Amino acid sequence: MIAKSYIERSLKLALKSYNQSTNNNALVALYSKFAILELCGWIEISMDNIIIRLSKKMNKDKNTKELLEKVKRNSSFDYDSNFKPLVAHVIGMVNFEKVESRCDLGKLAKFEATLSILKKERNKLAHTDLKNISTPIPSPSIALAYFSDIYEGLIEMEKSFRYLKHI
Repeated sequence: MIAKSYIERSLKLALKSYNQSTNNNALVALYSKFAILELCGWIEISMDNIIIRLSKKMNKDKNTKELLEKVKRNSSFDYDSNFKPLVAHVIGMVNFEKVESRCDLGKLAKFEATLSILKKERNKLAHTDLKNISTPIPSPSIALAYFSDIYEGLIEMEKSFRYLKHI
């Protein structure tokens, strides 16, 4: 199962602090940056956990060490470049395509689009300081909306994994 409560608490705390600090631009930016980076960290951890759980369910003991190394080296959460290849490593591309075909297409599209948006935001924020950020940072309320879309997408993927016969 995908852990939800701790990230939701963190994002809500960032939102509350953000709303209480509207007169201080540095604090507003700090809470916004925190929310986006915290959410992105949660996404990476959640995806890694899904991949590891799938591997355990598939009893892929001989590939576990190799998979754990791949997961460890992975440092992003792009759907096509990171998540999909790692899951396909465990269940195969044909099975991954079956999983995708069982997903609600609207949720899957929103999931992929939100991941893409967040990846760009994360890269921008992770590679600069608050003083040098040239574009607005999405507020913690936006991060909460992104969280909702990502969580729904991850749950949708997990539900679809259950339809594979050998899982």
